[in-house]
Amino acid sequence: MKHEEYTWKSFDGLGMFAQSWSPQGPARGAVALVHGQGDHSGRYPRLVQRLVESGFAVNAMDNRGHGRSGGPRAHTPSMSALMKDIDSHLEQTRTLFPGIPLFLYGHSFGGEQVLFYGLERKPRLNGVIASSPLLGSGIRQPAAKVLAARILSRIVPRLTLAHGTPPASLSHDHSWVESSVRDPLFQGVLSVRTAAEVLRASAWIRSHASFPLPLLVEQGTDDLYVSPSMTIAFARRLTGDVTLKIWEGLGHELHNETRKDEVIDTIIAWMDEHVR
Repeated sequence: MKHEEYTWKSFDGLGMFAQSWSPQGPARGAVALVHGQGDHSGRYPRLVQRLVESGFAVNAMDNRGHGRSGGPRAHTPSMSALMKDIDSHLEQTRTLFPGIPLFLYGHSFGGEQVLFYGLERKPRLNGVIASSPLLGSGIRQPAAKVLAARILSRIVPRLTLAHGTPPASLSHDHSWVESSVRDPLFQGVLSVRTAAEVLRASAWIRSHASFPLPLLVEQGTDDLYVSPSMTIAFARRLTGDVTLKIWEGLGHELHNETRKDEVIDTIIAWMDEHVR
């Protein structure tokens, strides 16, 4: 496996970090990965290993305000800024791995982002994979808290708040949860502007009844970070080349769960069907 790290500048001048992994020989496809809120590109070890072993290259960036990328911590100014970051991320993935099938993979808030991107941009891709997409909170949020986030996002947009979801919901693999809690780059907060953008974007996504690209949606039923019922209802309503895989009893980070190899097998099999 070949591993490379690099940096680039966002459209608004932030220093962005990214890293890629690829097979020793020619790759038969590439995956541009977008991680979740509080996450970073280094938290997908088994997924990366299995994809590369199956002949797929992976290119992952640290989102603005996350990991080793610049910007206020856990903050995004707008979904528009994130969409421009994904524009650059896909362009760089095509440059690194030219002329081969390309997939866009997003987890959690990254899953919400790739759904938004597919619906808004309608890009030329072989498919989109949304893992535990953030289309609604897994823990019921008081109306007053939601209203406060909307108001504060205009006044003090960079103010960060704890999201309040217990880390144990990440995975039933307790050693993975413990390592995540110790990870200095793993954040349990988000800015009020980010919260407001999540609410707005998720409502816009859920208003759609079709998806313009091949789409795989994966969701665990024991997920407290996002709403499994909202994800499942949305995916079942969509028309088009849409595949929904429900994982009974699994938590939020399906790629880091106790049954992660089954989860990744499903992803690889779906990608195999869409490499053309």
